[in-house]
Amino acid sequence: MSGSHALGRTFARRPLFPALVLISTLELTACTVIPQTVLIEPTVNARPLKIEERREIAVYVVDERPTTEIGRRGTGAMRGAAITTEQDLARVFSDSIVSSLEETGFSAIPVDDDSPVAGATLLRIDIRNLEYDTSMGFWTGGVHTRGAMKVIATRGAAKYEEMYRVDDEKRVVFAPGADANAERVNISASALLQELFDDVALFEFLTE
Repeated sequence: MSGSHALGRTFARRPLFPALVLISTLELTACTVIPQTVLIEPTVNARPLKIEERREIAVYVVDERPTTEIGRRGTGAMRGAAITTEQDLARVFSDSIVSSLEETGFSAIPVDDDSPVAGATLLRIDIRNLEYDTSMGFWTGGVHTRGAMKVIATRGAAKYEEMYRVDDEKRVVFAPGADANAERVNISASALLQELFDDVALFEFLTE
């Protein structure tokens, strides 16, 4: 009798786990139809340089992305609502670059165009891409974040150009929530800016 009761209790509990998984999946999937506004707050590890004189850098950032939409929420199998930001991405990147250049030892100022600035090196940044996407695998889905930007540094007739790209993928079981989406976008934005500050050749040009 006791064995029969034990089997009965075990059988009664079995449907609970699949039911909970189903409920969680439905909740997360439902969230994908709600548009998301992301707050972009990139972080950069700017290392101080030994610069004899505090050189001036004029920073001009242009958002050249073909669309202001960052991506779409979803599971890969289903494209959901748009992921966007209400921020001026060029301004966000400019503020981060200016403050980080100040940390390295330069005197950095934001400018509104790429006209030459007397006595300063002009650093133009073209944001080409900041993208969030999802894909569907057999057991898991993929969350992809990509970014691209071009730097053009000019000082008189001298010029330095470089293109930076970042591409990251994370495997997930369920459709990511809003916090996870924002984290992935910020990781990509931070990594893209970090590429600039890790470019040894660029900083050799800026300190010549």
